[in-house]
Amino acid sequence: MKLVVLPRCKRVVLAICMGLMLFASCSKAPEPSVEDAFYYPISKEFEHSVLQRVEEFEPSTYTEAVHKIQLMHANGKSLSSLPVLLRFDSSEKQLGFQFPIKWNAFGQLVVERKAIGEVQGERHQNQLLAALGKVDAPLSTEIVLRNDKCSCGDLFESAKRNFVMGDELEWTIIAFVLHAKKSELNESWSNRFGEKYCLNDLIDELLLSEREDLACSGTHMLHALAVVLERDRHEGFLGSYRRGRARKAILDASEWLEEHQFEFGAWNFESRDGRKTLQFRPLDLVSATGHHLEWISLVDSSLRPSREHVLSAVRFFVGSLKKISDSELKKTYCGISHGTIGIANFLEEEQNAETK
Repeated sequence: MKLVVLPRCKRVVLAICMGLMLFASCSKAPEPSVEDAFYYPISKEFEHSVLQRVEEFEPSTYTEAVHKIQLMHANGKSLSSLPVLLRFDSSEKQLGFQFPIKWNAFGQLVVERKAIGEVQGERHQNQLLAALGKVDAPLSTEIVLRNDKCSCGDLFESAKRNFVMGDELEWTIIAFVLHAKKSELNESWSNRFGEKYCLNDLIDELLLSEREDLACSGTHMLHALAVVLERDRHEGFLGSYRRGRARKAILDASEWLEEHQFEFGAWNFESRDGRKTLQFRPLDLVSATGHHLEWISLVDSSLRPSREHVLSAVRFFVGSLKKISDSELKKTYCGISHGTIGIANFLEEEQNAETK
C-alpha cells in the first residue's frame, strides 16, 4: 500500500478538524450561566396563583395586618385598601380583629386583651410605623384606634419620645430610616426622660449585638442593616467605618447561610452553637427561609449568598407555598409574608434587568 503524504497546510487543517471533533465528542453541553440560572426559575416557577393566595389572606390579628401592609408595596398594589387595614377600633370590624388597639398613657400602641385581662405592646416595637414607611405612606396617613385617632406622624413622634436604649432596635431603625428627612438622619432627639439619641446611636448598638440573641435570630437585624445601607447609598450618612461594619455583618450572615443550607434548599434560624437547625418542623424552615429571603433581596448582590444558594432557597420556599394548607398558612403567615416580599423584589430585579 502506498502511503499518501498530504501537503503541510492540509495536514494542519486536518489536525485541527480532528481535534475539534474529539473535543465535541468528549465535552458536555455548556451549562447555563449562573446569572441565567438565578433569574429564570424565579419568574417561571413562582406561579401567580401562589402569590395571589398570600395576597388574599385576610388578617385577623394586629400582627397579621402589619405584615399584609408590607406586602402591598412589594406586589405593586395601590394603597386604596390601607384605610381598612388601619382601623383598629373594634373587634367587630370587617377584618374580624380579635383585640382592638389603643393608645396608652404614654402615647404607645397597645393591644387590649380584655378576655384575659392583659394589655401589651407590639410584638416588634414600632413595626407598624416601619411597615407604613415601607409602603411610602405619608406622615398624614390616618390610623383609627379604640380610643382615638392618630397619624403616621404621631407614631413617629411617639417612637422618638418613648425610645430608651435597651428596647428592641430593629424595626425602630427601619422606621426612622424610612420616615426621616435627609436633614434628620444625623440629628439627635430627646425622649420623655430627657435622654438624647441619634439614629447612628441605635445603629451602633445594633451592630454590637449577637444575631442569635435578637428577635427571629437576627434576621430583623439584617433586614434593618439592609434598609440602612440602601438609604446610605443615596444620602451617605453612615460614614466609612460604620458602613464597613454594617456590610461585614451582612457578609458574615451570607457566609453562614452558604455553610448551613439544607440539601433541599431550606435555611433555619441561626443558633449560637453553630448547628444547622434549632427545630426540624417544616413550617419553621419555611418561616426561617422566608425571613432570610427578604433581607437578601434588599442588599446589593455583592453582599448576598451565592446565586446557587439563593435559587435553591427560592425553590424550597415556592414549593412549600404550593403545598401548605390554609391553616398552616395562617400559622406561619408572618414568615411567609417576608419571603413573598423577597420573591417580589427578585422578580422586580429580573424585570429591570430585562429592560436594560
